[in-house]
Amino acid sequence: MKISPRELAPSSKLDTKTENADGGSRLFKHKGHWQLGVRGCTALLQCLLSVLLFMNDIDQPHTIPLSICQLGSSCSCYHQFATGKPFNFIVRAFFSMVRVFLAVHTSVCGRRWPDEGCDSQGWSDERLPFRVLHLFAALRMGLNALSLVMHYWHPKSGIASYHGHEQLYYRGIVRGLGVPLHLLRGSLKEALLEDTAYARSDLEKLVNFVRGAIIIPISTWSLINQYWDTGKKSSAPSCHPPTPVLVDDGADRTDFQSIPFYASLDTSLGASPGGGYAPNRAKAAGKELAL
Repeated sequence: MKISPRELAPSSKLDTKTENADGGSRLFKHKGHWQLGVRGCTALLQCLLSVLLFMNDIDQPHTIPLSICQLGSSCSCYHQFATGKPFNFIVRAFFSMVRVFLAVHTSVCGRRWPDEGCDSQGWSDERLPFRVLHLFAALRMGLNALSLVMHYWHPKSGIASYHGHEQLYYRGIVRGLGVPLHLLRGSLKEALLEDTAYARSDLEKLVNFVRGAIIIPISTWSLINQYWDTGKKSSAPSCHPPTPVLVDDGADRTDFQSIPFYASLDTSLGASPGGGYAPNRAKAAGKELAL
């Protein structure tokens, strides 16, 4: 007589749902780590802030393409969260490289459309610190793109028992560099450009502070948390016991030794000399536990 593992399950409530490797419920049908969803939210918030800027006529030559890049990165994070497809690393690397060119153009030419020429005077007046900060922003986005590509080409690099892929940690550091970058921008706009021909609006300074003090720290935490949460030994167990292994030796019994729940039971509950469990006695033991 063969028995089903459900007959020995301690509670029927275990049949309602199972868990993904990262602990997420399969009721949500996602294959990627839940922190990808978090970073999808932060990228979407960044996009909304950029939309708010260009709707108020603030640096439209750069905030319009910037919002498109941020929206694309957000969609890529959500898609990878849902499907687990690794090509999304390359998608986000592409958007990061577009942002590299945007930052370099802002540094060299200022807030100009490409067909309007360059404003080189910004390198010799009050705007000099901001031109330099844009170069650092370009370097930061370049490092982010490099990390994403390395994550795609070396999917197992640096993974250990208690932490995940090394590029998650590196990308967390790179992402965190945006905190002082945006806080400096907001502070220097208030200190250096106030009462000048280049004074910035309160909205623009507020956006810098929101990005540097709230949104970027959240995305930085998300990457570092995923780094520590995706090691080889950190996967959440499934609510369902694994499928029992049938021993094809002609005997009328089932081998439950590979199942952690049943392997932990005392052999007095129904162990047979051959290493399996006598079905009738194991079934009775399961019913007692269910009660």
